[in-house]
Amino acid sequence: MTTEAAERHEKQLRDGRRIAFRPIASDDGPRLCDHVARSSAESRRLRFFKSTSRLDPNFADRLAEVDHRRRCAFVGQLDGDDAIRAVGRYEATGSGEAEIAFLIEDEFQGHGLGRELFELLAANAALNGITRFTAMVLPENRKMLTMFESMGRPISVRSDGTTLLVELELAAA
Repeated sequence: MTTEAAERHEKQLRDGRRIAFRPIASDDGPRLCDHVARSSAESRRLRFFKSTSRLDPNFADRLAEVDHRRRCAFVGQLDGDDAIRAVGRYEATGSGEAEIAFLIEDEFQGHGLGRELFELLAANAALNGITRFTAMVLPENRKMLTMFESMGRPISVRSDGTTLLVELELAAA
């Protein structure tokens, strides 16, 4: 497993609380279900492209099963709390390429957690021969688009009419 750098990674929020990041664990499925349920309907729609009130437990268990090479995910939790508050993941889609996705609970958006998760994923991806991330993003998801644009990496954005395909090179600009 190539996730050692994330074992003790933390970020302090403006209100003083600390978020600890760790690799997702195979028993995190129920915590992922709870995470999705705590997220707003709008955040769920922006992540899953449809209105959903819950995550199917079997799908959540599948999301928690990763090899940290072709499928990787990190979660963020408040110190002393078992609940997942943020998750970022990638799944390889081809040679040297992986699709990424994030879901950060509304209360924790705007604190840089997406950026932290992106950097953890990018570092892990680089160790595993992945050189480009792609993401499908709804055009109205300005927060996600702004985050990608601020990463300091070569980026391209194309539209298929309903969604945007964002491509980010993992080499620094």
